[in-house]
Formats: sequence, C-alpha cells, structure tokens
Amino acid sequence: MGIPQGGGGARGGARSGRPSWRWQPLDIAIGAWLAVEALASMASVSPRTSIFGDPQQHEGLLTSLSLAGLYLAARVFLPRPEDVRGALDAWLVAACLASGYAFLQLAGLDPFSWTQVAMLGAFVRPGGTLGHANLLGVVTSAACAAAFGGALLPGRRRGLRALAMAVLALATVLTFSRAAWAALAAAASRRPRISRRGALVAASVAIPLVLAIVLSPARRLIVERVREMASPFAGPGSTRLDIWNAAWAMWRERALLGQGPDTFGIVFTRFQPAEFWRLEWNHVAWHAHSIYLHTLATRGVLGIVAAAGCTVSLGFALRAAWRRGGRARETVAPLAGALAALAVAGSTGALGIAGAVALTVLIAGMASQAVSIDPAVAPRRPAPARAPRRPGGGRAPRLGAWSAGLAAAALGLVASACDLNALWAAGEARRWVDHGGLAAAAGGEAEAGELAARAQVWGGRAPWSDLVPRTASELLMTWAAGSSRPLELLRVAERSAREAVRRVPLRAANHRRLADVLGSEAMLGDSTRTAATEASFARAAALAPCDAFILLEWARDRLAMGNPWGALEPARRAVALYPDRGFALEILGEALLGVRDSTGARAAFERAVAGRWSEEPGARARAGRLLEALGPDSARNDSGTHCPILGGARRDLGSSILQPRKRLKPHSRSSKSEGNPEIPGVAAGLGRRPRPRFRRLRVQHAEPRARLGELLAMVFQGRQREGFEHPVLGDPERAGVMGNLVVRGQGGR
Repeated sequence: MGIPQGGGGARGGARSGRPSWRWQPLDIAIGAWLAVEALASMASVSPRTSIFGDPQQHEGLLTSLSLAGLYLAARVFLPRPEDVRGALDAWLVAACLASGYAFLQLAGLDPFSWTQVAMLGAFVRPGGTLGHANLLGVVTSAACAAAFGGALLPGRRRGLRALAMAVLALATVLTFSRAAWAALAAAASRRPRISRRGALVAASVAIPLVLAIVLSPARRLIVERVREMASPFAGPGSTRLDIWNAAWAMWRERALLGQGPDTFGIVFTRFQPAEFWRLEWNHVAWHAHSIYLHTLATRGVLGIVAAAGCTVSLGFALRAAWRRGGRARETVAPLAGALAALAVAGSTGALGIAGAVALTVLIAGMASQAVSIDPAVAPRRPAPARAPRRPGGGRAPRLGAWSAGLAAAALGLVASACDLNALWAAGEARRWVDHGGLAAAAGGEAEAGELAARAQVWGGRAPWSDLVPRTASELLMTWAAGSSRPLELLRVAERSAREAVRRVPLRAANHRRLADVLGSEAMLGDSTRTAATEASFARAAALAPCDAFILLEWARDRLAMGNPWGALEPARRAVALYPDRGFALEILGEALLGVRDSTGARAAFERAVAGRWSEEPGARARAGRLLEALGPDSARNDSGTHCPILGGARRDLGSSILQPRKRLKPHSRSSKSEGNPEIPGVAAGLGRRPRPRFRRLRVQHAEPRARLGELLAMVFQGRQREGFEHPVLGDPERAGVMGNLVVRGQGGR
C-alpha cells in the first residue's frame, strides 16, 4: 500500500526522472540469503516442497524470490524519508483495519465462519483478516511499536498515530499471543513524547476499552496467560521445548543446509516426542515457534550465517541513517521499533507471510534511509554535465526489463490461480467428507463425482501440492462407502493416494492414506493388496513413530484381516506411548479378545472407560458394552468355554472381526470350520498363534452383495477428519453388519 505513494516522490526526486539506486551492504546480504535459500532447496529432503512451499504455509523458494522482488521495489520507490513515512502510515491503517475486524469477531458480528481457529479453553481468539490470532498479534505488535516511535515525529498526524497505537495495543492484548505480548512489552520500554492532544485522544479511546476488558470474563484469561508467561516451560508451555528439541535434532541430522525450506511439518513427525501429543493431542507443528531455530533446522549453518550477515548489515544501515540526521533520523525510531518487535515476536513464534512482508518493507526502508539525501541537511549539488545520448539508446534495455518483469508477473499470477483453485477444490472435497458424504449430501453420487473430478483436474494443474490428491483419495473412499461399485472407486482412490506419495514421499499422512485404501480393497477380497497394506502402514509408522492413529489403524486393519496376534504389536505400542488414552486401550482390548485373553481384555476395557477421550464417542460406549458383556468373572473364558463376546447372541458387538484365520492341516485344502460349534466361524486353534504370513483372503457373506455398502459405511465411519479415523468398527448401532462378514483362510498353501 505504501509503494504507490513512494513511487511519485522517488521519480520526482531523481535527477533523470527515474528512481535512483545506490548499493548497500544490506543488498548484498539479501542476495547471499537468496543463494543459500536456493542451495537448501536443491539439497532438501523434499525439493518439490522447498521450491513451491507446503500447502499449509507457502514459505518455499518462490516465496523468498517474491519477497526479494518486494525488497527491490521498496528500495527503488521509497528513497526519501517522506516516502518511508507514507508507507508506515499506510501499514498502520491496514493493521488498524485488521484489528477492527478482530473486534467484530469478538462481538460475534463476523459474517464468515473460519476453520482451524485458535482456542484458549472455550474462548475463540480473534485472528482478524489474517486467519490466526498469533499472526494478527505479530502484525499488530510491530505496527504498535512503529506507531509508538512515530509519535515522536513532528507533524499533524501525531494524534492519529497515538490513537492507532491504542487500538493496536488493545488488539495485541486480545490475541492472547505470548510472543506478541513480549514484543509489545519491548516496544513499551521506550517513553515517546506525546502531545497533550494526542494523549487525550488516546486516553478517550483506550480507557473505555480497557475497562470493558477488565470487567469482562476475559480478565481471568489474561491473568492466566500472564502466569503462563511467568513460567513459560511449565504446563502447556512445555510443548515449545518439545518443538525446539525436535528442531535441534533436525539440524543435527543435516547440519550444513538443514532439512530444506518449508519442510518442517513433513520432518517433524519423525522427531516428535510422545510428550508433545500428551499435551497437544493430534497436532503437527509446521513451524519451530522460533524463527532462529526454524532457520537452523531448515537452512542449516549456512542459513544462520546468511541471516547473521543480514542483521549486521541492517545495523550498519541503521547507524548510517542516524548519522545523516534530519528527516532520515526521524524515520529511524519507528523503523527500529517495528524491527525490534518483530525480532522479539519471532524468538518464540512464527512471523507468517504477513510478518515477512512487513519485515521486508521495513528492512528496505532502513537501507534506503542509509543513503537518502535530505535537502534540509545536505542540499543537493547540481548534476555534472553529461554527454548527450543517442535517440533511443536506452529504450531497448528498459523495454527488456519491463518485458521480463511482466512475464514473471504473468507466470506468478497463473501459478497463484492454479494453487488457489486447487486449494478451493480440496476444501470443497473436505467439506463434503466432513458433512457425512453420501448419507448427508443432497446431490448424491452426482455431487461426489463432480467434486472428485474437480479435485483431480486442479490437482493435476498444481503438481507441487500433495494435499489435493490426498483429499481426493479420502473423498473417493467416503463415496465408495455408499456406492454400489466400491471396488472401482477404491481403485481410483488408490491412484490418487499413490500420486500424493509420489509428490511428497516423506509425509506420513500420504502413506497412511494409501494404507487405508489398500486395506479397504483387501477387505473386499483383493488379496494382492495385503502385503502392500502392511508395507504402507510400516512406512507411515516409521515416518511418524509417535502417531497413535497410524498404530491403531494398523491394529484395526490386522483385526479385520483375522490377525489378532499381529494387531497386538501396534496396539501395545500405542498404549505404551499414551497409556491414558481410552481409544488406544479400547483397541488393545479388542485385540486381546481376538487372542482369547479375556482377562487382559477386561483390564484394558476398564482402563479405556476411565481413560481420556477426544475422539470417537461411539468407541467409548462400545468399550463399556464389551466390558459389561465380559462380566465380573471373565477368567473362565480363557479355558475354552463359551465366550459371551465371540459367540451366541452377542455377535452384534462386532465379534466376527475378532475371528483369526483358520489353521489348516498340512497339505489340507479343506476350508470347513473345525472350531467350537458355539462359536461359528472360529477355528479350533484359536489359542495358538497363527503364522505371521498372510494367506489369501476370501470374504463370505450370508446376505447378497448389496450389503457391501453397509460394510464399507462402517469401515469408513469416523474417517471423515484427518486423525479421527476408525478403519473397522464404525457406528456401534450398525456394528451388527459385521456379523455377516467371515474372514477365513482359503484352502491351499
């Protein structure tokens, strides 16, 4: 917003009618940073992500090149102190508008509904127009620091800057961002000389708003937040230590160039400790919550050296601008205050794209003031006589520069349009899945087909994103749950999942989605997918060893395939990592029932009912029913007598999935059941551990094939959101359908 204002002044002040340019050490330092960025992207663990950026953040090499272009534009079109002050005032206006929108959100007048909002207990932290409270806090705290320093400047806008300072300070407090509060405290360490009129205007606005906060329920949250800042590494704040330790481990693995730009979220799952999920369940950190550690983890030692070079060069530019005196010295206070606030906020948080844009313009403004010429201090000397130029001599270079700039801008617009449409297609597909799929959609299969086709088209036009094919795969899986042609749709879902794995092979979520699809195909009788399912789950667990949902889905998949002994291993790993999670204990109890250990199953169900639950309320109710069906005396079930869970009328509790494969006699091709007649479909060798190798599977139904839709609906129940997936047992009210499914080892070796 400040660039157009500075353009006219720069052109008018230049001798030749064009913006002047004088090289600074900071310009060379920015070039060195770009060189390190390019090297780190080429040597990245995921070059595609490092170049184009992760869909969650878009902070790859292309974003860095865009910020470099913004830096050059600000250097050219903000050469004078008046231009820099105009840009700062425009930034203050934009920050105040974002703060005003945050006030509307607090009042419940927001016309839009936002997803993934920041919560503090039951309180929704306002994010304004930036989408997240932490990002709004970064911008408002830095802008408040600039307004704080601008109050020192003479002129008629001093009172308006004081008013903006009060509004921005209030918005920063209401974001409840600890990093932004620290930045605001750093800015408040100075005492600017505000006129009496400006102080009265600021007080007339700030006092009623502060009283409203003090008298509102928010005061309790503010006091709790201040206590958390007093002990930053206790309680929920200890997750920052877990993230920082993971960032340090990432750097130690690749010390020179780091993991690669914007790959933190991909690699974090491999270094994430279990303690992190115990405090922030089902959360993946996309940033190190410290721009310094984030740079070390993703750009390595060379990135830190380049950033240090930029900091030192910025210090030289600040000193040069201060020594020039006059209006250049007047702009140092707001620029330095805003830069200091960003440095403090970035020490324990992320800046985001909005903060990076502000940082880039502020740095460029400081570099321009280091070489600016103020006529009030040093009158400009007359330009020396130059030799006359030939007509049209400089037209060709200017035309080439403009053509190159326009071509780059056109390519950027096309790529941005493709990326936005791909994200929109993925968002529509996610919304359809979250709202219940075919069961709740008014358009039925026609709407699902349109959304799937749209996601595939725009996913092909945005080949850098793995989010679109992964979401398309999930949509197709949900569609298959209510379709009459499930296997055909699962084949298409498999292709989408494999495309996501091909694009970003180190993301655990991609392998997890592929394992889900392959496991579903195997449940429908495609035995060729069994080994691939195991391989995908093993790869996902290796990339995210502390992800409980991957382990529990793996256990559920093995239960569905009639391998309860194999299900015990991932279920026990999940319980060892998170011993108080009821979901993990409930699945462990199912696996123990499958191996006939009803005593251990009862203990697991008792702990599950009393454990912590944040997903699948139906699973908790099922654990209670299974515990009730086991009865107080469950030890007798281990001796081979009638089991109330695996036989009789209690099969509606989902018992048939607990049936292991039948152990065949040597050279026998018989597929008849030789088990206990009270437990139909269960082999006599129930208590003996079967071979770890999977045999070819065959799905037998007591009812027509039309019941496959109901089976798949249960299989995919709860898979509507990433991290809340239930691959076998779905709605407990429909669990009786599982009684029609018998998974048996087919005859032959």
